[in-house]
Amino acid sequence: MFVGSLRMYEVTVIGYGASLRQDDGFGPIVLAELESLVDDPRAKLISCQTLTPELAEILSRSRQVIFVDACAELPPGDVAFRQIGNDESADVSLVHFLSPEALLVWTQRLYGHVPTAELWLVGVQETGLSEELTPPVQSRVAEFVTRLESRIVQILANP
Repeated sequence: MFVGSLRMYEVTVIGYGASLRQDDGFGPIVLAELESLVDDPRAKLISCQTLTPELAEILSRSRQVIFVDACAELPPGDVAFRQIGNDESADVSLVHFLSPEALLVWTQRLYGHVPTAELWLVGVQETGLSEELTPPVQSRVAEFVTRLESRIVQILANP
C-alpha cells in the first residue's frame, strides 16, 4: 500500500547487533535467514548494527514493528518476548545507540505516529570478537526464524 508516493508496511522487523561480537550478532543472523522466507512487499526486513534515528521514518510508515536482539540480562539461550511502547523516560540522546523504546519516542516526535511494537530477545553467553554464535544462542536461531515467519504471516493476514 502507498500513501502519496511512500510505501506503507504492515510489519517491519529489525534484527540488530554487532555481527563481529559473537552472540550480539544474533539479530542480524536471524534476519539473514528470515529474508529467504519472507517475500511480501507489505513486510520490511532490516538488519543493522544499532538502532539509529534514521529508522524512525520507516517505522512511521509501519503498522507493527518487531525488534530482534541479544540480551546480556537473560541467561544464555533463554528467550523473552514482550510488547513495548514509546517510553518518554527512555534516553533519547544520540551518544552511542537508541533503545527500541527511544526509537519509538523519536518516531512519535518526528512523524506523529508510533507502530505497535514487540521486542524479541535471546540471552547471550559471549560477546568477544568472533562471528560465531555460542551453542546455546545458535540453538535458538531456527526457532526465532520459524516464530518470526509465523508472526509475520499472522500480522499480514489481519491488516
